[in-house]
Formats: sequence, C-alpha cells, structure tokens
Amino acid sequence: MAAGEGPAFPCPADVGSTMVRDPNEDAYRYDEWPVDGGETRYLGVAGEGGAMLYNPTTNELTRGEVDELNDRIVPGETERELDPGESLGEALESIGDSLGWESLSEFAEEHLDADPDRADRD
Repeated sequence: MAAGEGPAFPCPADVGSTMVRDPNEDAYRYDEWPVDGGETRYLGVAGEGGAMLYNPTTNELTRGEVDELNDRIVPGETERELDPGESLGEALESIGDSLGWESLSEFAEEHLDADPDRADRD
C-alpha cells in the first residue's frame, strides 16, 4: 500500500471487491461521531443517504438521524431486527442488496469480514 493510503475495504456497491478508504471523503465523515443510545454502533450510510445503526442489546438495525449542529447521530426508526441465527454480516449484506451502501464504517467492515458464510463465496 502506498504512503497515505488507507486500508482496503469491501466496496459498498460490490461487497466482493475492494477499494481504498479515503478518510477525508464526505461519505466517511460520520465514522467518528458519537451515537446516542448506549451500545448502539454506527454502520454506515445506506440507500438515500440515511445513517444506519446497530443496537447489539436489542439486535435491531435502525435509521439514524444526523444532528449536524452537535456532530452526533441519534437513533431513529427501527429498520428491522436480525433474524434468529442471522449474523450482523449477513444483515449488512441484505441491506446492501435492498438499499445499497454509500459507505461502511470500520465496525461494519469487520463484521462483513468475520461473516463465515461470506468466506465460502470468496
């Protein structure tokens, strides 16, 4: 990897390919913002620009309301619950198939990489 380049990560448009993360790109600006809601984690930007979050306590994927004034993300409506036995990586792929991903957080990337079903397809 050349100096100044970030780590390779799954491209949101095609989870099987990789591209280099540009931390200065607008799509990644929420990665470091705090998320209200205890254990809730930021996943990325899906579909029409909506922030997606994961709450491991309730096992729910929710839309996040971006609070630009305070540089934070506030959990909003529940998008869906993970099915019994469904991994977070599988849920991320499902959202990518239905809504598309504009960006993925490092947390989401780690869960895609850790999905054992995904390894079977590579």
